[in-house]
Formats: sequence, structure tokens, C-alpha cells
Amino acid sequence: MKDLDRPTLAVLGALVGDALAMPAHWCCDREALLADYGRIDSYRDPKAPHPDSIMHRSHYQVLNAKNDILHDRTALFGGPMGVHYHQSLRAGDSTLSLQLALELLEQLAGRRSYDAAAFLDRCLPFFLTPGRAPGRARRLLGLRDVEE
Repeated sequence: MKDLDRPTLAVLGALVGDALAMPAHWCCDREALLADYGRIDSYRDPKAPHPDSIMHRSHYQVLNAKNDILHDRTALFGGPMGVHYHQSLRAGDSTLSLQLALELLEQLAGRRSYDAAAFLDRCLPFFLTPGRAPGRARRLLGLRDVEE
């Protein structure tokens, strides 16, 4: 780590922080958070049910198969209470926010500047590809039990 530059360390810090916080995202009840996780000081799988999930109030309808961005997660919307979209993630996985940040960073590394059209070109396949891998951040963090 000593040889890494500050921007690289910042990205690694964001990946670690996101992966640590992932199971507790959207958990607003501090007592439930403490009961479920205690002090979060290691990567953990998210618990089910999630005490503060609002997905049962949400609705998602696929307009056509070509533009389905949720794929196997479509059923999570409008389903039973307590279901949360992070429940399919594993300890050390990154959330959608960090997955998209990695896409942006990869684009910036190749182009040295932001190009909105190029970023959209990267994001469309990302969203439209079933089974996109949240484990990519796990590999970057050096976690060994990653399965693709």
C-alpha cells in the first residue's frame, strides 16, 4: 500500500467503505441495525428480512425484454415486506453506486476526460447484461473466495 498514489488509495477506500456498509444500507433503525450486525468491522452478508426495506411499495414493469435492466431482480419490486435488493449480494460485494463509479473510473483512465456519450455507451451494456458481476470489487480488494 505504501507505493500506491493518493487517487488509487481513495478508490480503494471507497470500495472498502462501500463493501463494509453494504449490508446496512437503508437500515434507518439504529436498534435493528445493532441487533442485526452489532459493530460492523468486517465484510458481512446482508440479513433477511431487511427491517426498513421499501421495495414492497415499489413497482417495476419491464416494457420489453431488450431493455430489462433488473433481470432476475424484477421480482423483488412489489413483493413481500422485508425484501431488499442487497440481499442477493455477498460479503465484500459493492453496491450499484460503486459498480457505476468503477465504470466511470475505467472510462476516465482510458480517455483522461469525462465524455457523457462514452459513459452512456459503457452503462448501457452494464445495465442490459444479465448477471453483471458485483464481485468485481471483491477481486480488486483481493478477497479470494470470489466466484463468477
